[in-house]
Amino acid sequence: MPPTAATNAAERRIWIIAAFASALAGALAVRAFIPLIAVGAVVALVAAVVARPRGAVLALALATPFYDLAVLRLEGLADIRILEVLWLGAAMALAWRVGTGTEKRLRRPPSWVMFGLAAIAGWFYITAAASGGGVRPFIEATQTLYLCIVAYLVASVVAGSTPTELARWLRPWAVVMTLVILASLIAYGLGLEPIARTVVTVPDLSVDYVQRSLLEQSAGSMDVDILRLGILNTGPVGTAAMLLGILTVALATTLTDAPTRSLLPAYALLVAGGIVLLLTYSRAGWVLAVLVSAVLLIRSTHPRARLALAALIVAVSVVATLPGVASRIEELTDPSEGSYQAHGRMWVTAVHMVGERPVLGWGPGMYAEHAEDLGIGSWMATDISADQPHNWVLEIAAETGLLGAVIAIAFILAVLLEGLWRLRAAPLPIFAVWLSAGALLAINLTLNAFRTELMWVWLGALIGVSGWYRSAMSPAEEDAACAS
Repeated sequence: MPPTAATNAAERRIWIIAAFASALAGALAVRAFIPLIAVGAVVALVAAVVARPRGAVLALALATPFYDLAVLRLEGLADIRILEVLWLGAAMALAWRVGTGTEKRLRRPPSWVMFGLAAIAGWFYITAAASGGGVRPFIEATQTLYLCIVAYLVASVVAGSTPTELARWLRPWAVVMTLVILASLIAYGLGLEPIARTVVTVPDLSVDYVQRSLLEQSAGSMDVDILRLGILNTGPVGTAAMLLGILTVALATTLTDAPTRSLLPAYALLVAGGIVLLLTYSRAGWVLAVLVSAVLLIRSTHPRARLALAALIVAVSVVATLPGVASRIEELTDPSEGSYQAHGRMWVTAVHMVGERPVLGWGPGMYAEHAEDLGIGSWMATDISADQPHNWVLEIAAETGLLGAVIAIAFILAVLLEGLWRLRAAPLPIFAVWLSAGALLAINLTLNAFRTELMWVWLGALIGVSGWYRSAMSPAEEDAACAS
């Protein structure tokens, strides 16, 4: 019997009732079965990634700022971040599709990129074997291999995507990111402590919510109390590093001829993110943000650029008079300030470690194991442990030797120079990708975020965009790219 309006209406009612019943049952089961629900959610995410691996790579790249938000803890073995599981699923699914010929839109990076990534990962394994440090160096070497795979996947997918396709991902992401930032600002204003990470422990399936206290410190000669803001699970300095790239691309996007309505997400992200960057009280983040903004505004030929440059100068002048900001700026000129001494101690320790083992280093991840015991520069910042070098060049040199540092530096310089050559005349939002990667590399000279997904996603994006954008683009192609 053919369906009638009555049967269709009845069917709709059945589906609506079923949906409400499912929601009610889920709500009642949350407290009793939340571990099973959490594990089920992870399984569902993995299934979605495997089903749509190409789109999943872009989604995971955009989710990278919160790479440490959810963790699967294997009791007595290791902590595995959920994003690591999802990246692995995407890599395996894409490899299968490429092997079976069902994935034809991936564009492999140039041979020198693949050689450079292989050289970095391979050398880490060599130094891990030579270190005699047990399992830890091999875990760190595997982490480095994982980051190289992430860069390769992002580069391949971005290079094989059209500007319109990328824009379809970026616009809703900008809205979501703005809402996350606003939520963090509201929580900061209310004095609420953010949840740093959610930990699901296997096999007992317990769920723990680890909270992170806001960083409170006094600054300057007047000991002005400041409360430093971080977004969700990211600390204030990590938040500043994360926002550098995001705000650079957002600013570049606002300096295009796109319709005002389509630029609203970029404006909202720029304003909200700028406030958060200010409240991180990260001096390196401030300095690099001003420099990058100045480069974009000077390079831009858009009529809004001159007005924006004047507004930037006025804003910096006004903000610099705020007590907390003025105190942090004052510390920039004080070599006896705690941060300078802490970084000095870490860097001196790293240089000493390079001198002790210049060829193969101490092993990946072994700086934290040995630095404090060496007692180098212990008269500096005695209240701070020298467990991280806070400089990606010195970290690699100390842990994998001078050759390891040369390999990494050569690869990074090649990516930057190739990107600059290809994107030097590109539309501003495309050039901003190069500028963002460079700014993140620069801030990693003072912090420890180089060997995280955040850095390698940006490197992969730069490699991909450099392969996708051609300096010889026709005017019509360039206009289409810029409009997207």
